[in-house]
Amino acid sequence: MDIEFSGQKDPIAYGQNDPCYTDEQGIAYTRADFLNVCNGDEQVARQLFDLCYWQSPAFQFALYDESIHIPDLSHHRRSAANFLIWREAPTADQQAKLLQGGWTAQDMHTWMTEREGWRVPWGIAFRDTGTRDLTPQETAERRKEQARHETPLTEQAQARYEEFKADVRASLTQMSQDTVYVVDQLPHDLAGWNRLEETNGRGLRALFLTHLAETPEALWETLDRLPANCQFTVTELTHLRPTAQVKGRRRGGDIVQVRSREKESTLIPVFAAVMERINQEPSRERLIRLWRRIYALREEGIAFQKHQIEWLPLQHRLTTNPFQDRQAETEEPARAMLTSCGWQSAYTYALEILASLPDEITEEMARAFLDDMAERHEEARAAHLKSGPESLWHLIEEGRCSAFSVLRKSASSFLLPGQLAPDQEELFL
Repeated sequence: MDIEFSGQKDPIAYGQNDPCYTDEQGIAYTRADFLNVCNGDEQVARQLFDLCYWQSPAFQFALYDESIHIPDLSHHRRSAANFLIWREAPTADQQAKLLQGGWTAQDMHTWMTEREGWRVPWGIAFRDTGTRDLTPQETAERRKEQARHETPLTEQAQARYEEFKADVRASLTQMSQDTVYVVDQLPHDLAGWNRLEETNGRGLRALFLTHLAETPEALWETLDRLPANCQFTVTELTHLRPTAQVKGRRRGGDIVQVRSREKESTLIPVFAAVMERINQEPSRERLIRLWRRIYALREEGIAFQKHQIEWLPLQHRLTTNPFQDRQAETEEPARAMLTSCGWQSAYTYALEILASLPDEITEEMARAFLDDMAERHEEARAAHLKSGPESLWHLIEEGRCSAFSVLRKSASSFLLPGQLAPDQEELFL
């Protein structure tokens, strides 16, 4: 399948204030549009221009990238005070603008104003985080008070903490020197997300499903684990800066549409090889591999629950707690094991039936398989309702009933993707 090239992003036109960027909706923007979004901040506006690939500037700013260091604006609920809080101290030029605008410094990172008709000075980008109950000073005092009552770390715990921080720093240093890939799974209702542009954007980024891949092999594994029907973007980061991006769509597990803004980039050959590898695998084989992986993970969970029960006598000897409910401690993992066994029973049945089908599954075969899953679900549901709530049979049939429902939906997404409405496309596998 060929990669489509679309859109416009022209750094030269940006400097000349000509149309320099076109979003996915075909709307053109100039440098002035980026400046308006960033409250006239030249540096942040240019960073935003570099980050934008498909979204409007306002939407991309609402999602903001952590590499854009801008202050947070907040409003005290019980007074007229407004605060700008920087992670790093503002520059001398920014401080001069704040002083001229009637802002006063609380400390190196915090500025405040109570003036009527206040505004953030033009030339300083900011992120409005809404109202706050405590002032920054009150927040700092509360943290100090909490710290005084916290139990200090043991020497071993402190050593582990320092080792963890060193590992994180080493990982970030390594990433800053290499090329990595960020995979974002996009919501199906992108128009709905675009309507959120005028709202407070803090936290929107976390609602995307984001994965980081450090090698082409890891990129394949990440894309392979995405839902069978979804939209996604792959962004190439070089030295932690975005250098290229493609946007793709999966349908029935295959990548059926890809678009890129860059006609030449190191990302395109890497992504093309990964896409070819994904699309060469028949849907039946992919589904079998997925279900076997889930089956193996659940087996690990059953083994863990079994060990929980085995170790209970020793645990009771080592820790004496008069409030322990020993019956519940034994029954809860045992009940979870039986329910999991019901899930495994359904997966075993589905895998055996699916393995007997040919790689090229016709629509008639797919519908027969889905009908079989639906029948098994109804049988398990009837048995679950018939059995006594405290019986072992009840727990196993509860697992089977849930599993056959999940299996049918999963199989439908791979084998008959055209039957799914957009709002039925999965967020998770």
